[in-house]
Amino acid sequence: MPSRTASEADRQFTYFFRESLSVITNAFLLANAEASHRILIYEPPVRLQRKAGDPLFLAVTQTYSLVQTQDRQFKANTTGYMYEVLVKRNSTELETIFEFHWHPQTTPRLRWPHLHVIGNTHDGDIARVHFPTARLAIEDFIRLLIRDFGVKPRLPYEDAKKILTKNKKALMESASWLHWEPLI
Repeated sequence: MPSRTASEADRQFTYFFRESLSVITNAFLLANAEASHRILIYEPPVRLQRKAGDPLFLAVTQTYSLVQTQDRQFKANTTGYMYEVLVKRNSTELETIFEFHWHPQTTPRLRWPHLHVIGNTHDGDIARVHFPTARLAIEDFIRLLIRDFGVKPRLPYEDAKKILTKNKKALMESASWLHWEPLI
Protein backbone atom coordinates (compact mmCIF):
# COMPACT_ATOMS: atom_id res chain seq x y z
CA MET A 1 0.00 0.00 0.00
CA PRO A 2 1.72 3.22 -1.17
CA SER A 3 2.63 5.81 1.47
CA ARG A 4 4.10 9.33 1.51
CA THR A 5 7.21 8.29 3.45
CA ALA A 6 9.33 5.17 3.88
CA SER A 7 8.64 5.08 7.62
CA GLU A 8 4.89 5.26 7.00
CA ALA A 9 5.14 2.38 4.49
CA ASP A 10 7.13 0.40 7.07
CA ARG A 11 4.55 1.06 9.80
CA GLN A 12 1.66 0.05 7.54
CA PHE A 13 3.31 -3.18 6.43
CA THR A 14 4.22 -4.26 9.96
CA TYR A 15 0.79 -3.24 11.27
CA PHE A 16 -1.04 -5.46 8.75
CA PHE A 17 1.41 -8.33 9.27
CA ARG A 18 1.15 -8.18 13.07
CA GLU A 19 -2.62 -7.78 12.96
CA SER A 20 -2.95 -10.89 10.79
CA LEU A 21 -0.73 -12.93 13.12
CA SER A 22 -2.68 -11.64 16.15
CA VAL A 23 -5.59 -13.76 14.94
CA ILE A 24 -3.75 -16.86 16.23
CA THR A 25 -1.13 -15.62 18.72
CA ASN A 26 -0.35 -12.69 20.98
CA ALA A 27 3.40 -13.39 20.89
CA PHE A 28 5.76 -10.50 20.29
CA LEU A 29 7.05 -10.25 16.72
CA LEU A 30 10.66 -9.07 16.61
CA ALA A 31 11.57 -6.45 14.01
CA ASN A 32 14.97 -5.40 12.73
CA ALA A 33 16.07 -2.85 10.14
CA GLU A 34 19.27 -2.27 8.21
CA ALA A 35 19.09 0.56 5.66
CA SER A 36 15.99 -0.16 3.56
CA HIS A 37 15.98 -3.90 4.37
CA ARG A 38 13.66 -5.18 7.10
CA ILE A 39 12.98 -8.46 8.88
CA LEU A 40 10.10 -9.64 11.05
CA ILE A 41 10.63 -12.82 13.05
CA TYR A 42 9.24 -15.07 15.78
CA GLU A 43 12.21 -16.34 17.76
CA PRO A 44 11.85 -18.75 19.44
CA PRO A 45 8.85 -20.40 17.75
CA VAL A 46 5.52 -19.61 19.40
CA ARG A 47 3.00 -22.12 20.69
CA LEU A 48 -0.38 -22.20 18.99
CA GLN A 49 -3.58 -23.37 20.63
CA ARG A 50 -5.52 -26.10 18.86
CA LYS A 51 -9.06 -27.40 19.21
CA ALA A 52 -7.67 -30.90 19.74
CA GLY A 53 -4.40 -32.76 19.51
CA ASP A 54 -0.84 -31.91 20.41
CA PRO A 55 0.13 -28.25 20.26
CA LEU A 56 1.76 -26.80 17.19
CA PHE A 57 4.54 -24.23 17.15
CA LEU A 58 4.98 -21.46 14.61
CA ALA A 59 8.19 -19.89 13.33
CA VAL A 60 7.87 -16.93 10.96
CA THR A 61 10.51 -14.94 9.14
CA GLN A 62 9.41 -12.22 6.73
CA THR A 63 11.91 -10.04 4.90
CA TYR A 64 11.05 -6.95 2.93
CA SER A 65 12.50 -3.74 1.62
CA LEU A 66 11.18 -0.22 1.36
CA VAL A 67 11.15 1.13 -2.18
CA GLN A 68 10.11 4.35 -3.83
CA THR A 69 7.54 3.96 -6.59
CA GLN A 70 7.45 5.88 -9.88
CA ASP A 71 4.92 8.32 -8.44
CA ARG A 72 7.35 9.13 -5.58
CA GLN A 73 5.36 7.15 -3.03
CA PHE A 74 6.91 4.45 -0.83
CA LYS A 75 5.90 0.84 -0.36
CA ALA A 76 7.12 -2.34 1.27
CA ASN A 77 8.12 -5.17 -1.09
CA THR A 78 8.41 -8.67 0.31
CA THR A 79 11.84 -10.11 -0.48
CA GLY A 80 11.41 -13.49 1.19
CA TYR A 81 9.58 -15.54 3.79
CA MET A 82 9.76 -18.73 5.82
CA TYR A 83 6.58 -19.98 7.50
CA GLU A 84 7.33 -23.09 9.57
CA VAL A 85 5.11 -25.43 11.60
CA LEU A 86 6.73 -27.53 14.30
CA VAL A 87 5.71 -30.14 16.91
CA LYS A 88 7.38 -31.24 20.13
CA ARG A 89 9.53 -34.28 19.50
CA ASN A 90 10.22 -34.72 23.21
CA SER A 91 10.06 -32.52 26.31
CA THR A 92 12.69 -30.06 25.05
CA GLU A 93 13.09 -30.35 21.27
CA LEU A 94 10.90 -29.08 18.48
CA GLU A 95 10.74 -30.79 15.10
CA THR A 96 9.60 -29.21 11.84
CA ILE A 97 6.73 -30.94 10.03
CA PHE A 98 6.45 -28.59 7.06
CA GLU A 99 7.55 -25.14 5.96
CA PHE A 100 6.81 -22.73 3.14
CA HIS A 101 9.83 -20.82 1.80
CA TRP A 102 10.56 -18.11 -0.71
CA HIS A 103 14.07 -16.62 -0.57
CA PRO A 104 15.19 -15.65 -4.08
CA GLN A 105 17.88 -13.23 -2.88
CA THR A 106 19.72 -15.76 -0.74
CA THR A 107 19.39 -18.74 -3.11
CA PRO A 108 19.58 -17.43 -6.69
CA ARG A 109 19.41 -20.95 -8.16
CA LEU A 110 16.14 -21.59 -6.28
CA ARG A 111 14.08 -18.49 -6.95
CA TRP A 112 10.57 -19.93 -6.78
CA PRO A 113 8.32 -20.28 -3.72
CA HIS A 114 8.31 -23.83 -2.39
CA LEU A 115 7.19 -26.20 0.33
CA HIS A 116 9.33 -28.55 2.42
CA VAL A 117 7.60 -31.60 3.87
CA ILE A 118 9.53 -33.43 6.54
CA GLY A 119 9.20 -37.17 6.13
CA ASN A 120 10.46 -40.31 4.50
CA THR A 121 9.44 -42.51 1.61
CA HIS A 122 10.79 -45.93 0.68
CA ASP A 123 13.30 -44.00 -1.47
CA GLY A 124 14.52 -41.91 1.45
CA ASP A 125 14.16 -38.52 3.09
CA ILE A 126 12.02 -35.96 1.24
CA ALA A 127 12.88 -32.97 3.46
CA ARG A 128 15.31 -31.57 0.86
CA VAL A 129 12.71 -31.67 -1.94
CA HIS A 130 11.48 -28.22 -2.99
CA PHE A 131 7.81 -28.68 -3.93
CA PRO A 132 6.94 -25.62 -6.07
CA THR A 133 4.08 -23.41 -4.85
CA ALA A 134 2.63 -20.02 -5.63
CA ARG A 135 3.59 -17.02 -3.49
CA LEU A 136 1.88 -17.40 -0.14
CA ALA A 137 0.51 -14.50 1.86
CA ILE A 138 0.68 -14.82 5.64
CA GLU A 139 -3.12 -14.53 5.70
CA ASP A 140 -3.47 -17.67 3.54
CA PHE A 141 -1.00 -19.52 5.74
CA ILE A 142 -2.98 -18.56 8.86
CA ARG A 143 -6.22 -19.73 7.20
CA LEU A 144 -4.52 -23.07 6.45
CA LEU A 145 -3.56 -23.45 10.12
CA ILE A 146 -7.09 -22.67 11.29
CA ARG A 147 -8.93 -24.74 8.69
CA ASP A 148 -6.69 -27.80 8.32
CA PHE A 149 -4.78 -28.01 11.62
CA GLY A 150 -7.47 -26.91 14.06
CA VAL A 151 -5.55 -23.88 15.32
CA LYS A 152 -7.91 -21.81 17.46
CA PRO A 153 -8.30 -18.15 16.56
CA ARG A 154 -7.89 -15.85 19.55
CA LEU A 155 -11.10 -14.00 18.68
CA PRO A 156 -14.48 -15.03 17.31
CA TYR A 157 -14.17 -16.72 13.93
CA GLU A 158 -16.09 -14.00 12.05
CA ASP A 159 -13.80 -11.30 13.47
CA ALA A 160 -10.70 -13.33 12.56
CA LYS A 161 -12.05 -13.86 9.06
CA LYS A 162 -12.68 -10.11 8.63
CA ILE A 163 -9.11 -9.23 9.66
CA LEU A 164 -7.54 -11.81 7.36
CA THR A 165 -9.79 -10.82 4.43
CA LYS A 166 -9.16 -7.09 4.91
CA ASN A 167 -5.39 -7.52 5.16
CA LYS A 168 -5.14 -9.92 2.21
CA LYS A 169 -7.19 -7.47 0.12
CA ALA A 170 -4.84 -4.60 1.05
CA LEU A 171 -1.85 -6.74 0.09
CA MET A 172 -3.34 -7.76 -3.25
CA GLU A 173 -4.22 -4.18 -4.17
CA SER A 174 -0.57 -3.18 -4.04
CA ALA A 175 1.14 -6.47 -4.96
CA SER A 176 3.67 -6.18 -7.76
CA TRP A 177 3.94 -9.95 -8.27
CA LEU A 178 0.46 -10.88 -9.49
CA HIS A 179 1.51 -11.36 -13.11
CA TRP A 180 4.94 -12.89 -12.77
CA GLU A 181 6.54 -15.30 -15.19
CA PRO A 182 7.16 -18.90 -14.09
CA LEU A 183 10.68 -19.38 -12.78
CA ILE A 184 11.05 -23.11 -13.44
